[in-house]
Amino acid sequence: MIRGLLQKLAESAWVALLAAAIIVTAQVAAKPPRPIYADEYEYLTVSMNVVRHGVFSHTIVSDTAPKPSAFFSPIAPLLYSFLLKADPGLMDTIGCQLANQADPQANCRIAYSLFTRAVMIAIAIVGLFGSWPLARSLGLGSAGAWTVMLIVAASGTHAYYARHFLTESPLLAIFPYFLMLLARATEPGVNYRGVLLGLGVATGLLALTRPSYVYLAYAVILAMPLMRHYRGAASIGPFGLGAAMLVAAGYAVSVLPWMLRNLLSLGEFALTTGYDVNILVQRLLYNQMTWAEWWKAWVYWLPDFGDSLGEKLFGLEAVRKLSLVEPTGYHYAGRPPVGEFLQTHLGNQPHTMGNLLPVLLAQWPKHVAVSLVMAWQGLWAGKYITFVAVLLAPFAVRRMAATGQLGGFLVIAAPVLLMVGFYAFVSVSIPRYNLPMIWISAAVAAVLVDAIAHRFRRYTDRHATSQTA
Repeated sequence: MIRGLLQKLAESAWVALLAAAIIVTAQVAAKPPRPIYADEYEYLTVSMNVVRHGVFSHTIVSDTAPKPSAFFSPIAPLLYSFLLKADPGLMDTIGCQLANQADPQANCRIAYSLFTRAVMIAIAIVGLFGSWPLARSLGLGSAGAWTVMLIVAASGTHAYYARHFLTESPLLAIFPYFLMLLARATEPGVNYRGVLLGLGVATGLLALTRPSYVYLAYAVILAMPLMRHYRGAASIGPFGLGAAMLVAAGYAVSVLPWMLRNLLSLGEFALTTGYDVNILVQRLLYNQMTWAEWWKAWVYWLPDFGDSLGEKLFGLEAVRKLSLVEPTGYHYAGRPPVGEFLQTHLGNQPHTMGNLLPVLLAQWPKHVAVSLVMAWQGLWAGKYITFVAVLLAPFAVRRMAATGQLGGFLVIAAPVLLMVGFYAFVSVSIPRYNLPMIWISAAVAAVLVDAIAHRFRRYTDRHATSQTA
């Protein structure tokens, strides 16, 4: 009776949701509120302009209403503008920190209210709990779902970003449901219309959170017939094309209102303006690394221990520019101004992707080689969890092929790995940009845990049989 009750509880999504709530709340409560840092200034500048002037703009906050812009996607800044309006203590804190951005010693009181923390915790809970239905959609069962959710929780990722005002907070809440819908949309026998529309909406929400996910949306729409054919859900004919159109329709529902806003306010029918050029310039600066630095980066950019190991093996000076925090390094903290780079390479030409692409093509062999090692750097979103998962992935793939789970896993791994490569090729590839790797790593771990448990059960069953004989 007790065993049956425990089994029932283990299979309950409500129990999983309660566990996610307890874990995230405890993890966040263990840390005090913190001052904002680095990219948070940029998103909160937009949020403050929305609150003070009713204008979505990344222009520095002042008493004068700024011109509207669309440099960033809207979800994170609008979320934080809501919190600023609802929480006077947060408004005072962020206002002080933005006004004293150039003075890190400024004594700004951190006075976030319980409301702000509760909202950020709730968003994190939604994201962590998403691990549960995602795992179930892969056929991992209740035990596998618990394993995935607990491994993701152990990484501390959701709790960490619940204390930061970045795009990662809403992104982590959306992404597991995007992956779940993707797995379901390609599964044979599913009443797929609503699922495909939902997948399109989720993909659009990702693009409204971070501009780079526009390209993921294009990839998902174009690849949908092939993915459904691969898993036996439909042929590549009319039904496959119909599936792609449904995803595109759901995507349009999400993004069209914002694109229309940009058309009316800025005269451009696009999700963002200027972001792609800025981020590609930051990526091209990495092509300045020497070949000696390139091969050392394979060690230095290993997770957690790589930097200290690289310094011991090669010396600090040999790897200094590979550091993410070194003022003279290749990362954003030490880059020359983007304007300086554009002036050097484009002169008086318009600063557009069309004019910048020839700069990339002129150095394409070096660019491809540097992209490989940058993908290596960006891979380790879960640090040791992802490191171990990558090492053991071949064993997990073999196990999934034997149990019929491989198709679903490859479908959800493909967009995550696609974005790892995308960021390495056209952006500044860092683990924070590839946080969805945590779910892929957790799924690999859950499959291997299940395989070990299966072997253990077989061993104990054989042992019990031999004892009775």
